[in-house]
Amino acid sequence: MDEDKPGIGDRLSGAVERAKEAVGGGSDEPQGAEAAEGRVAAVRSSLRAFGEGDQDGFFAVFSQEVEWVAPEGEKFPGAGTHQGQDAVRERFVSAVARTYPSFGFHPDHYLEAPDEEWVVTLGKFVGEGDDGPLDVPATLVFEFDGDEVSRLRIYTDSDAFTAVKEEGEAEREDDDSEESEESKPESSGEDEGDGKSDDDDKRDDESDEDKDRGEPQASGQGDDAGDRERSSSASRDHSSRSSEGDGQDESRDRGQSEQSEH
Repeated sequence: MDEDKPGIGDRLSGAVERAKEAVGGGSDEPQGAEAAEGRVAAVRSSLRAFGEGDQDGFFAVFSQEVEWVAPEGEKFPGAGTHQGQDAVRERFVSAVARTYPSFGFHPDHYLEAPDEEWVVTLGKFVGEGDDGPLDVPATLVFEFDGDEVSRLRIYTDSDAFTAVKEEGEAEREDDDSEESEESKPESSGEDEGDGKSDDDDKRDDESDEDKDRGEPQASGQGDDAGDRERSSSASRDHSSRSSEGDGQDESRDRGQSEQSEH
């Protein structure tokens, strides 16, 4: 591999240093982008398409047999070396889709090295993963062969990335989340408040209605019974007084009769 040949690191380091010198000032717009043309414009368009999720636009600048050279390790999506667009789609693009809800590369500076067929892009990988926001500095080196990129080298700290999810892992997590939601018991505030079922409430309502109907009737019957008892007592008192009056009248009549005889 070319990256193992003596001098490749020095050549890249020199190109990066020249890029830093060339873009000395600060600006929100990526340096070199405002006047981008030729190869720089092609790289800029490719990175923008990738950030927008346009795979065809991203790969438009690459040759069909492009060599993809990324950091080794288990965390960087598409880690290692791959040959051809199909391999890059399978290893890099698919890994990004499984692992990150959002992912892209934010370029800060471009440099088209005059003594190399390169476009060096300084910037950072950005996105959102399970470990939180992603913001990792990186250098991308696009090596051209004519108007196409024949090799892309990526230099970054792979350990700063979220561990790549295996195929099917994201789907299993979604299924587990759905099952967890479905397993939650359904409840209403009313049921939790009194602890009674609908049947219990219905029986309570019927019992209350029976009480409402029964109480006035029981009260009326008691009043009638009381009236009858008071009426009966009054009648007995009247009869008793009548009998006493009759006895007194009868005694007076006998006394008057005896006096007449004498």
